[in-house]
Amino acid sequence: MNTDTLLKILIVEDELPAARRISEMLARIPGVRVTGITRSISDTCEWFRNAERPDLALMDIELSDGQVFSVFEQVQVPCPVIFTTAYDEYTLKAFKLHTVDYLLKPIEEETLRKSLQKFREMKQIFGPPVPADIRELLQELRQTGPVSYKERFLLKAGQFFVSVEAPDIVYFRASEKAVYLLHSDGREYVTDHSLDELEKMLDPSRFFRANRQFIIARGHIRSMYGGFNGKMVLIPAGAEKLQVIVSRERAKVFKIWAGA
Repeated sequence: MNTDTLLKILIVEDELPAARRISEMLARIPGVRVTGITRSISDTCEWFRNAERPDLALMDIELSDGQVFSVFEQVQVPCPVIFTTAYDEYTLKAFKLHTVDYLLKPIEEETLRKSLQKFREMKQIFGPPVPADIRELLQELRQTGPVSYKERFLLKAGQFFVSVEAPDIVYFRASEKAVYLLHSDGREYVTDHSLDELEKMLDPSRFFRANRQFIIARGHIRSMYGGFNGKMVLIPAGAEKLQVIVSRERAKVFKIWAGA
């Protein structure tokens, strides 16, 4: 293949396993070459000052030495950007307006392929996409208005209904075709929503989507510890025999959330 037709990509990711996984996925996509991997704000700035200019950058937002937005304040980023992010859905409109695309972690290969195809189509139709205007993006994020989150749920218990306040919720658990809410008093109720729907309705400062089966409340985590292969293990209050596993990809986001 002519090297001029290769899509040269810079990966900005501070977690080596995640960077390796993205690199391996890109290696399976025809016409793509990874030109480098940077792991910090300083490394990324140095790359843009001195190294080969990429056609596209895949940038993780949360790096070990701060948010990747700092890169844009220190150097000129000469290429379009696809952010990899765990930001809440209400902020994603800003990314959609000012970047080529965004990818929610953990990144799936099919999603990555579609994002690169979108980039190629934009380039073919409109010419080279312009780099993201990070100042407009940050302004858009700051101007995002307050979001109204669901503070109580009306749930059926036999012939009666009970109202459960958000601070009393330990977790939401998906099992088979139902989603259950665990009250802090130990009782479980069936809800009318899927976890995907609940994730959009709940305050992200209070609730965390740990995996495909659980959304857990910050104030009701009895204990937590590191698990195998970079995962996190959470023990909910009132359900001490239960282990909620946070994947390696989500563990970094969880640590940031838990320490915020």
